[in-house]
This record gives sequence, C-alpha cells and structure tokens, in this order.
Amino acid sequence: MSHARNRIGGLCRAEAQPNWTDAASMSLRMAQGFWGCSLAHEETASEAEALRLRQPQEGWAESLRQGIERLVELLDARRRESSRVDRLEQEVQELRKGLAALTESRPVPVPMTTLAPEPFEVRRPIPVVVRPAGEEYVATFFDANISMSGDTEEEAVSNLRELIVDVFDELEADEGNLGPEPARQLAVLRAFMERTGIA
Repeated sequence: MSHARNRIGGLCRAEAQPNWTDAASMSLRMAQGFWGCSLAHEETASEAEALRLRQPQEGWAESLRQGIERLVELLDARRRESSRVDRLEQEVQELRKGLAALTESRPVPVPMTTLAPEPFEVRRPIPVVVRPAGEEYVATFFDANISMSGDTEEEAVSNLRELIVDVFDELEADEGNLGPEPARQLAVLRAFMERTGIA
C-alpha cells in the first residue's frame, strides 16, 4: 500500500514537472511570431516612411513649378509696366516739345507807346502783336491791317513803327481818292496817332 502511494506520488510528480522540450518549442514559435510581426511591421513602416519622403519631394516639385510660373507672371507684368512707363515718358517728351513749340510760336503783345523820332504823338497805345515766323519775327497792327518783319522782335517792332508812319503819310496825302479799305485804315490810324509838326 505504501508502495502504491509512492508510485502514485511519483506519477503526480512526473506529471507536475514541466516539459522543457515543449516549452522551448513554444518559446521558439512565439519568438518567431514576434520577430516576424516585428519585421513585417518594420517593413511596413519603412514603406510608409519612403512614401512620406516621396510625398514632400513631389509637393516641392509642384511648389517649384508654381513659383516659376508666378515669377514669369511677375516678370511679364514688370515688362509691361516698364513698356507703359517708356510710352508715358515718350508722350511726356512729345508734350514738352509741343509746349516749347507753342511757347515759341505764341504771339506776344507789345503795346507801342511812341513813334519817335517821327513827328507824331500816340493818342493811346497801339496794340502790336509779335509772333515768330520761321527764322524771323512778324509785328502786326491788326486793327489797321499793317505788318512788318525783322530778324528779332525789336527789329520787327521798329520796322512796323516806320511803316505805320509811312502808311499814315501816304493815306493822308491821297485822302480824297481813298477806297473803303484805305479810308478805314486812315480812320484807325487817326484814332491812335496824330501829327504834331513838320519833320
């Protein structure tokens, strides 16, 4: 009986002892499974990282393309603006030239207040207008329709002064035979001047 108990106890102890061969095999399988999952995970992570690295490169290329397009647009806009500025500057230069020409050709009023040294007195200033005409100047007394030219403004006015006196003398000398226009001229001259004595 005691021998039977010892046998049963031995069996229990034998069954209670771990099977190290099975445990090692199971550990190996678990390790293989773990490292397999780990390696698979690492492979997946590597692929994801490579994809992530490719995506910024692709985005960078697109950004670069857009930047170049924007730069081209800015350069075109700057070129158009520069062209417009050049046209405006050219127009301003043309306007300045036109203004200078207009200023040079603008008639200048020169009231004539004396007929000296001729023996005439000016009743009121004679409205003379001087304007450039090519390379010379023309002085005109429009009311009497009398004009004279000269190389300078002063010369043109001086020549007109002499002509006014000559015209007055001629018209007055032939007053009885004057036509409508010469008679009108004499009347205008008498309104602005009168003889003061014999030269």
